[in-house]
Amino acid sequence: MALKKALKYILLVLAASLMTAVLGFIDYITGPELSFSIFYLLPILWIAWKKDGVTAYIFSVISAMIWFYADKKSGSEYSFGHIGYWNAAVRLCFYDVIIYLILRLKKILKEEKEFARKDFLSGINNPRSFYDLASYAMHMSGRIGKGFSVVYFDVDDFKKINDDLGHSTGDFVLSVIGGHLGQSLRSTDIPARIGGDEFMIFMPETDVKAVESVMSKLIPEMAGKVASRGIKLSLSVGIVYFSKVPKDINEAIKITDSLMYKAKKEGKARVLTAEWPAGT
Repeated sequence: MALKKALKYILLVLAASLMTAVLGFIDYITGPELSFSIFYLLPILWIAWKKDGVTAYIFSVISAMIWFYADKKSGSEYSFGHIGYWNAAVRLCFYDVIIYLILRLKKILKEEKEFARKDFLSGINNPRSFYDLASYAMHMSGRIGKGFSVVYFDVDDFKKINDDLGHSTGDFVLSVIGGHLGQSLRSTDIPARIGGDEFMIFMPETDVKAVESVMSKLIPEMAGKVASRGIKLSLSVGIVYFSKVPKDINEAIKITDSLMYKAKKEGKARVLTAEWPAGT
């Protein structure tokens, strides 16, 4: 994978270098009357958008130098000898400003994309992101013949926390849960806030016992983090291990959701587990 990425990078740099060289040659043979300086932006913009800023800034220097060489060899004459150097420096600054704007645009678009997929309060995946990521992960589990687990839990008596301690305290609880899930789980796990005080975790290649072990650590850790505000945190949790892939992620969610509500009806503050299909 790393080799493939390196080869793509090298090919892109070579293609941009060839484009710059061709532009320099065209600039040279057409003479000083026709300006081609703006066309040197094409490989620079390509590199800046596809790759990184460092490579793009290096190309801006190369482009400015090639333009300067083509301008000088094509017979341009100035009233003062150093005007050519000045023009090259101005073009370099122009290219660098464009690169900076492109990089800023890339960063803004990336942040907007991340914001659209993250829950603003908990900082983990929102429902849309969870459905997309979990659907793909479930499909991959089916392809490699591995099971997976889905965890569904909500905060017991969350309405009482909001009513007695205020909505800001409720928001604090949700942010602590989301933050702890994001920091404590594996990179392959997919945590999400589904809505209100309900959370889900998709855990590939993880059976019930392993998930129970994880949750037995996470729950007291999260409870300890909110205890300083006088909050007694407990969760109703449903854990389902899927040895086979269900019809779709909605079916997996529905099965796990039912188990979580069963835990809530049986007295809250408990973890119920099951396997699907039953009896496996």
